[in-house]
Amino acid sequence: MFIFVDPNYLVVDIPNEIPTYGDDFSLLCVVPQESPYSGLRPIWLDHHGQRIAPIAQADGFNSFHTEQATPQSTRVVFRNLQQSSSGTYTCVVGPVRYRYDLIVELPACYPLCKNDGTCFNGICVCPIGLTGDICDEVGEFIQLLLILIFTFTIVVTSVQCSYERFCNVLSIDPASLACNYSNILGIFEFPCKLI
Repeated sequence: MFIFVDPNYLVVDIPNEIPTYGDDFSLLCVVPQESPYSGLRPIWLDHHGQRIAPIAQADGFNSFHTEQATPQSTRVVFRNLQQSSSGTYTCVVGPVRYRYDLIVELPACYPLCKNDGTCFNGICVCPIGLTGDICDEVGEFIQLLLILIFTFTIVVTSVQCSYERFCNVLSIDPASLACNYSNILGIFEFPCKLI
């Protein structure tokens, strides 16, 4: 959607979407060919009145930067919008200014649901086995199930071989119930019994 500040001087393209926490967002400032300022490149100022650095000059901590789309247009790009990004951003070309008030909307569920949880009416609905305000806790039933599985795994994956050696089930020859034990000298077989 184009907003005409004054079509003879400056045009600003504002997307139809609402700027939302965690999303990307951009604004395009264009100086028309017929403008008396068509020889100037528009610049963007942040909410502190400081010029926003181009992508080549921005450090890894900046959540926004500018990029020159054409010789007569400059885009300000916001990555991973945060509430701290909210404020007034200004496109400037010569004496003409356009101010845009950026208000970053928080999602219905904030903080965001984790582990494939779904936001419904401002509440995280968690997948089976997960709980907590943001689906980041394992439910008591799942904890008990994991304990049982872990305990069962320990019981059935270990057999005691003769000579008091223990052997992993994966190394047992099922035909002879022999435990294949190896050391530096080679592989030895010992008779095994389940414990």
